[in-house]
Formats: sequence, structure tokens, C-alpha cells
Amino acid sequence: MLCGLISIGISSYAQEHIYRVEWKGDSVGYMIAKKKVQGPITNYSIESKSKISMILSFEVNSSYKSQYENNRLSNSYCKNILNQKVKGETSVHFNGSEYLIKQKDEEDQVVKKRITESIAALYFNEPKLNEIFSENHGSFCPIKKIEDHTYELTKPDKDTTLYYFENGECVHVTAHMGIATIKMIKIN
Repeated sequence: MLCGLISIGISSYAQEHIYRVEWKGDSVGYMIAKKKVQGPITNYSIESKSKISMILSFEVNSSYKSQYENNRLSNSYCKNILNQKVKGETSVHFNGSEYLIKQKDEEDQVVKKRITESIAALYFNEPKLNEIFSENHGSFCPIKKIEDHTYELTKPDKDTTLYYFENGECVHVTAHMGIATIKMIKIN
């Protein structure tokens, strides 16, 4: 009987990736991506802290949390802080038939389309679709394969991010933003 109880146990595992954040070849911060699976529930989180000094100094802190149930996003929360001021905050909640999206200083939105891939999950899985959901922007973003294991994501503001994969895991990210190009390189 004990063997029967052991064999029906819930599968559980966790992964963590640490990335060095670079600007112009210098280390300016870090990012930690985590994935935790417990049966049908998968939780992803991303925490990053960076400080870039140009003419002005920019301190950027970001936090993503996403939960999937049976391979469908059930809820997420994203917060971005620039120089100790909240610049963006987005929450997503699936109510059983549609997603309610709330963003700081924006009108609430409703999305009926099923969400099965998002930015937070991208650090652990190569994309399978031609668009993925951005927890930060609260919308789908096109993503295209530009060569084997390399994908380009285009955000609503038209900034692009390149994701490079080895053995199914994201090992390098290059984010082209308006004023800078930031690289994130996996170090563990």
C-alpha cells in the first residue's frame, strides 16, 4: 500500500537561472529567473536590479510573477521601478473564461485569447508560437525565429529583444531599448 501512495505523489521541481546584466561591456546589475513546478501548477518569477550611469543615473528594479495552471496562465503581476518611482504595474487574472488586465494609469482590458506562453516562461522554454504574452505590457507581442535557437521579440513600443537558447534554456538576451542596448548573460 505504501508503494501505491508513493507512485501517485505530485511531481515537483524547481529551477533558477542567474544572469549578469551588462551595458557597454560593464556589469550593471543582475537578474534572477525562477521556475517552480508542483503538479499542474507552474510558477515563474523574475527579479532584476540594474544601475546605469550616463549623463544621468538610472536605477531600474523589475519584478515579474506568473502562475500557470494546466499550461494556461492563471495570473501574473509585473512591477517596474525607475529611480525609486513606480513606472509600470500590471496585473492579469483569468476568471475561467477571460483575462482581466489592469495597468497603472490605463483603462482595464479584457482578453479572451488563451495565454500559454509569456515573457517570464521564455527564460526556461524556447517559444512554440509566433506571439507570446508580455506580463509587463499586458498584451501579446510578435516573436519570430531568426535562426536556430534565436528569436526576436517586438514589444508594443517597437523595441526589440533577442533571446538565445542552448539545450532549451535561455542563455543570453540582448534588449534594444530607445537609449541603450542591454545584455543579460546566464552565469549559472
